[in-house]
Amino acid sequence: MESLPTNDQLTWRQKAIIVTCGLVVVLSVISLWYLDFYYYAYGSRVPLATEGRIYLKWVHHGTRVYLTQQEYLPFQVLPTLCGVFTLLGAYLTLRWKRSL
Repeated sequence: MESLPTNDQLTWRQKAIIVTCGLVVVLSVISLWYLDFYYYAYGSRVPLATEGRIYLKWVHHGTRVYLTQQEYLPFQVLPTLCGVFTLLGAYLTLRWKRSL
């Protein structure tokens, strides 16, 4: 028969969840920076409809590049992911501090 987790174990789990939320946010921001510099260096400056590079994206201080739908997707998903995990981490932190 398993015993119920103690307060120390719950605290450890809570800290692990908060750290994980923070890591997701940091990795999202780093990924966006990397993609910004990558497409600045290697992105097509003109639309190429035959390759599917029709999605306009402004990168690196106003440089205009055209991306495929697959290349453009992270620029839509990562900021949302970053916002969701920031709010989740903040909400859980406040909730758990109030329950102490």
